[in-house]
Amino acid sequence: MSQFSEWLMQQFVAWEQQMPRRQSYSAFARYLEVNQSSFSQWMAGNYVPTGENLQKIATKLGYEIYNVLGERPIQVYAVPDMDLAYIVSIWERLDPSDRQLILQMIKTRLPE
Repeated sequence: MSQFSEWLMQQFVAWEQQMPRRQSYSAFARYLEVNQSSFSQWMAGNYVPTGENLQKIATKLGYEIYNVLGERPIQVYAVPDMDLAYIVSIWERLDPSDRQLILQMIKTRLPE
């Protein structure tokens, strides 16, 4: 098993624990919006994602993936600030109430 496949397995387990019942690799691949066959190859340690698949995974699971792969992140969403890119990458995973808190904090601290 490769370092990436171990990391991906940890991500799967963490994702599965948030679900009301056990999940399959196919369900996780659908969640990541990647091809099931490619996902299986990554889990087996045969390949690592590249290009669009890498960006999809980073968007869903965070930019930590680039550290795991030893790569430098591509400028995602044309956002030059990596902190902002990280926030964008995890936004979908945030609870709606947390999103509202973040937005309220920003609005109260920035002058119009």
